[in-house]
Amino acid sequence: MLDTQGGNSGSPVFSTKENVVVGLHNCGGCENGGIKINKVVDILKAKNLVPKDAIVNTKPAC
Repeated sequence: MLDTQGGNSGSPVFSTKENVVVGLHNCGGCENGGIKINKVVDILKAKNLVPKDAIVNTKPAC
């Protein structure tokens, strides 16, 4: 859980441990919220809208 502020909707949510996008911010203020990135990817795949090379299936080297 993390605290966010209004006005950040649409921003990526990063995992600082793995340095990857894990979500998409969609609600700030009292009820912080976001959408898990796998749900976003599923929607994009269903609509054939995933950009080429947009998804990496391996963890980046540290």
